[in-house]
Amino acid sequence: MWCWGYNNYGQVGDGTATERSYPVPVPGLSGVVEIIGADNHTCARLSSGAVQCWGYNGNGQLGNGTTSTSYTPVAVMGISTAVQVAASENHTCARLAD
Repeated sequence: MWCWGYNNYGQVGDGTATERSYPVPVPGLSGVVEIIGADNHTCARLSSGAVQCWGYNGNGQLGNGTTSTSYTPVAVMGISTAVQVAASENHTCARLAD
């Protein structure tokens, strides 16, 4: 998976806060079947049903049990059967297989 653009909160996922005018790889992801971009965070749904997110997390929108910004993907807690993900500025939702 590759991302680019404004990166003030690490929403590009390359481990930096450097704006990227060209695509850069997002480390640590495989089996990405869906990409979800919101205002200041990004998520990826994996073929396994897991979800990983990165970027701004002031309202817990990354789903990892913290409110700390992450410049690289982190696993969403308790989600292993996601079939769809949606995100907005301050929240993220997942529809599960069951």
